[in-house]
Amino acid sequence: KIDTVAPTLSISTTKTTNSITVVATASATSGISKYEYRINSGSWVNGGTSKTHTFTGLKNNTSYTVETRVTSASGKTATKSASVTTNNITLPTFSESGTTTKTVKITYPSGCGSTYTCTYSKDGGSAVTVKSTTATVSFTKSGSVVAKVSDGTNTVSSSYTVTVIPYGQGTNTITQLLPSNPDELYKDEHGDIRYYGASPNNYVRFNNELWRIMGVIDGQIKIIRNEALTPVTTNNGVTIGTSSGFYWNKVQQSGKNYNNWVGSTLQTYLNRTYYNSINSTYKNMISKNETFYLGGATSSNYATLTASGFYNAERDSTQVAEGNPATITQSIGLMYPSDYGYAAGESCLSKPLYGYSSSCKNIDYLFIRKTEWFQAPYAGSLIHAFFVYGGTAQAGSVYNGAAYIYANSVRPTLYLTSQTKITGGTGTSSDPFKLS
Repeated sequence: KIDTVAPTLSISTTKTTNSITVVATASATSGISKYEYRINSGSWVNGGTSKTHTFTGLKNNTSYTVETRVTSASGKTATKSASVTTNNITLPTFSESGTTTKTVKITYPSGCGSTYTCTYSKDGGSAVTVKSTTATVSFTKSGSVVAKVSDGTNTVSSSYTVTVIPYGQGTNTITQLLPSNPDELYKDEHGDIRYYGASPNNYVRFNNELWRIMGVIDGQIKIIRNEALTPVTTNNGVTIGTSSGFYWNKVQQSGKNYNNWVGSTLQTYLNRTYYNSINSTYKNMISKNETFYLGGATSSNYATLTASGFYNAERDSTQVAEGNPATITQSIGLMYPSDYGYAAGESCLSKPLYGYSSSCKNIDYLFIRKTEWFQAPYAGSLIHAFFVYGGTAQAGSVYNGAAYIYANSVRPTLYLTSQTKITGGTGTSSDPFKLS
């Protein structure tokens, strides 16, 4: 009897991360004389009479179409196909513990030493082979670890950066963090080390409150209160603010301009009443009699100055209003316009602070969305001082306004003594740096 019917055929598959195995079940009246296999419409592979074929060297977590064709002894054929996705290789994961010495635990997928070759390398060093699902790596200083998993064809890897905070003298701690934290710290063109970005880990506990470390500026750690002070309306019988904020200077002193910071109502309040309210432990950490600069932009350049331009103007003794001093010795002041500009990072250093772009203010942790006074008087006027605008239109831009008319937010700014140490914490808002 002549066999005129095509063979019956069904297939099943199994898979790994780099292979697919096809098992064919076929029958014909005249018998099956040949099995053929192919993948993704490639060339047919003659499997002879083998009912099984394995495709190897495949990509993990990738969809393939496998086909099987059988031929009967009478020359009739049948074909079946299936769509199969290879298994995924699970990425290694990391967990961290410790403070001054940190231990990183690497967790691998099961199969290290058999199905997989698992390794890690610390700080770019030689690969260490792992034959279990976990490995631990210790760090006494900041560094990184790369963990890899290979099935012989595919290799996946994960990396992890470790920050070990070198607790000790404060300026040394921040300086040593600079190389391992380029996404939070940078050195500006004047050699100052500054925190930058929308949310750097620079929180510090000072006066039992949250403050921010601005960086190592003028050779010392400079900090600013995280939140604005609660407004005070009078101080020793003198009007210094409203329920909305503080005047930069409400009372014009005899023979002085309204924007003369020395003896102004805000300078007096910060360095007497507010200073005296600080907890004695923290008061002893303040670098007293510190030089603060009182230069400012002029009418000819204030609209074009970048952070660097304001920095130079603040320290320029010729850029002061007539009769105003160029510096003051005090314990507590305000941040400079340049501090605000540098805090957005290097990508914004070419942007004028007047009409500051939204892309810059939104990555500037010193912008708290409130209109806030700066230390700098406006050199083009006898009554104006600079502030950052917190309103809706032009929010984040640096303007100037009358020192005795506008009541704005205020955040005390000060320098820590060189003896102050950072003794704990990681700089997050929930685990701020600790001082002693």
